[in-house]
Amino acid sequence: QTVARSAWIIVVCVGLAVAAAVVAARRIVPQYSAAATVRLQDPTRAGAQSPAMMYFGTDNTTSLAMASELITSRTLASEVVDSLGLRLYVVQPPRVVRSSLIERARFSTDAPSAQYSITKVPAGREVRLLPGDSVVGVFPDTGALKLPGGSMTLSGEGRQLAKMVVAVDPRTGIAEQLRGAIAVQPTNKDANVLMISYTGPDSQLARDIPNAVAHAFVRRRMALDQGGAVQRMEYLRRQRATLAADVADAEGAIRSYLEKEGISGPADEQQALQAQLLGLQT
Repeated sequence: QTVARSAWIIVVCVGLAVAAAVVAARRIVPQYSAAATVRLQDPTRAGAQSPAMMYFGTDNTTSLAMASELITSRTLASEVVDSLGLRLYVVQPPRVVRSSLIERARFSTDAPSAQYSITKVPAGREVRLLPGDSVVGVFPDTGALKLPGGSMTLSGEGRQLAKMVVAVDPRTGIAEQLRGAIAVQPTNKDANVLMISYTGPDSQLARDIPNAVAHAFVRRRMALDQGGAVQRMEYLRRQRATLAADVADAEGAIRSYLEKEGISGPADEQQALQAQLLGLQT
């Protein structure tokens, strides 16, 4: 009897342990990681320094440090938040990742923070603003759902739901969260290549965010170069105008001196020669 009782105790303990493990596994949210790389121009091999190189520094260490600061800046994070619509998340049904129900989203910088209910109706999807329950609009089920300041498109799984509730959070707070989730580090101490990595519970966003950050960084760097090129062209135009004015002033001074001293200038000599030739012909 003692052995049988001990066996039952062991079985019960193992069963409880397995049940606890199953519950814990269900509560664990999986995390996904992805990375993108950007290559910086080598300052030691660059010819004329571009405005971007002047901004990022002329040695490799400074250039990497300044680029890392820009990549993790609030401005760049806010740009990525807008382009991927990261302010949008699913409230109902609970505990689902966004990409399982929403294929894509995009919002402008001034999109208001609010909650919306999205209900399946015969004409498509009816969007209502909460808590007032005022109708925003009715849109085709397979098209973009227009929200104030932005839009979203449902995934195949999302279109199967009869109703969902989504929310748009403040832009600043989401940008700060994104900055904290992005890691930037050089691939090695001698290379001028930075790796941008992100870890999160949404596999699709984990894939898209590093690429969006890299593209935003490249666009910002190109803007620095283009802005510098415009400034250089404007400087050259001003220099050309100044030089033309200086040449005109110098020619006027020479002409005045020749007239004062009674010296024939090149134009006068040319006119005299032409007059002599005309005289000989007649």
